[in-house]
Amino acid sequence: MIGSHQIRRHGSSELLDLGMAATLIGLDMATRLLPHPPNFTAIAASGLFAGAVLRSRILALAVPLAAMALSDGVLGFYDWPTMAAVYFGLAVPAWLGLFVRRFHLALLLPAAAVCSLFFFIETNFAVWLFSGIYPRHIDGLIACYVAALPFFHNTLNGDVFWTATMLLSYWIARICLAKGASMTAPVPASR
Repeated sequence: MIGSHQIRRHGSSELLDLGMAATLIGLDMATRLLPHPPNFTAIAASGLFAGAVLRSRILALAVPLAAMALSDGVLGFYDWPTMAAVYFGLAVPAWLGLFVRRFHLALLLPAAAVCSLFFFIETNFAVWLFSGIYPRHIDGLIACYVAALPFFHNTLNGDVFWTATMLLSYWIARICLAKGASMTAPVPASR
């Protein structure tokens, strides 16, 4: 039987998840809409982080996709095949975060590097395949990846930086909450 305190605790964890998801989406939009180096945004990092810490898998997946859709609503949408590849490439970190949560959150940093590499390979393949900028043979594919190398540097640095920032903030918040809870806990009477 579920007690009322369990229902309240469950409801409050859902509210915490919604609040964290909204905060991550807001951060993502800010890092995408405010001036920034190309590809140095928090979107992949927040998807990875959301997958690792949010209780709801759907909410974790919604974080990077909602941030992209809302910010694309401001910036403008572009050709759908490439855009679909970008959205997919930014949903993968949330799925990877779901996997990382089974082990240890410290794995988020190497996972961020993996996400950066996947995003680079997958989205630039889509640019080569769909944009018409590069010839559709191996030399065109190589030229596409070479042209994208400067952006990969920013993607990797951004993903690792934002993942580390979110992880550190999360650990600090947990320590502060634990200290606050221990300070308000009743002191046992001495005999």
